[in-house]
Amino acid sequence: MMIRQLIQLALVWLFLAAPQATLAQAELSPAPALVAVGDDAASWERLAARAEALAQLETISVFAISRLRAELVVWRDIFLQQSDLNAGRLATVNAQIAALGPLPDDGIEPDAITARRSALDDLRAQLLAPRLLAQESYARANGLIGELDNRIVQRQTAALFERGPAPVDPTLF
Repeated sequence: MMIRQLIQLALVWLFLAAPQATLAQAELSPAPALVAVGDDAASWERLAARAEALAQLETISVFAISRLRAELVVWRDIFLQQSDLNAGRLATVNAQIAALGPLPDDGIEPDAITARRSALDDLRAQLLAPRLLAQESYARANGLIGELDNRIVQRQTAALFERGPAPVDPTLF
């Protein structure tokens, strides 16, 4: 029994001892244009993978769940901030595309307008990509937080219904 608890403790420690982005680091570092690139993406992926693995463990402690949840909340907030990234620039590009008017029914328009429409469509796609990735990452973080919350509720419910010693023991009278 004691060996099993030591192994469980060692596994939780291994998962939680990995380098992690802390709240202070997230607040002090400027919000990158897209978190899903470079080192930040690797940090997020490691955290998300660790959260997914730990959510499946039956023996994870409420403390470990709470700590992991706190880290996920920091990332979720970062992704929420980035979900409307480039909003002003996108509105401008959309207005420019709208100003070009709809495509003609016969599909023939001057080469200059076709080239400009194509360039604006490409720019719009480039501006929209970081937002979409941030929204996807936000959904993943939010889902993981929900899973961990459910795990905590399950633990609390199980503890509430666990039979313990009777509050009144007739042998003591």
